Amino acid sequence: MIRRVTRQTDQALSQKPSNPGVMRLNKDKESLGDLPDNTRIESLPDETEFRIFLAPEKNSLWHGAQYTFFGKISANYAIEPPKLRLEQNIFHPNFDHEGNICLNILREDWSPIFNLFSIVAGLNSLFDSPKPNDPLNVPAGQLMRESPSQFKNVVRRSLQGQSYQQEVFPRFL
Repeated sequence: MIRRVTRQTDQALSQKPSNPGVMRLNKDKESLGDLPDNTRIESLPDETEFRIFLAPEKNSLWHGAQYTFFGKISANYAIEPPKLRLEQNIFHPNFDHEGNICLNILREDWSPIFNLFSIVAGLNSLFDSPKPNDPLNVPAGQLMRESPSQFKNVVRRSLQGQSYQQEVFPRFL
């Protein structure tokens, strides 16, 4: 089954964008075509905001859950990357407990040639192949490097809603 961008109301389609960033975001949404089956993008009433829903593939340690990312663009989008934040707390080397994301295309490697599809691909890659050598969550990165089996165990337990080192995780499984 193919997931497509969803829109909250037809009224949003008839309104003209208020800034160049919104114009580019709308163009990105229209050109997405077919997203991966595990991904959905939702427009929000504020035309500068959107959500990405992503369910990692079966080969991922985080499989079985759906994660929500809140995105916001500025008037300078696509010159500037969107601000993106994971709304749930997870045990992952590339996501901190505040929802910040360590993905180079959302920071120093951003280029106007990137778009929402590039971001979705980057997020999927973090779930498929975490980067423990460039961690935002240093303890998770260190555990993944030094004890992969223990890391997998902590991820599994965290998805079941168990805490780790005084950090509480929501139950996904």
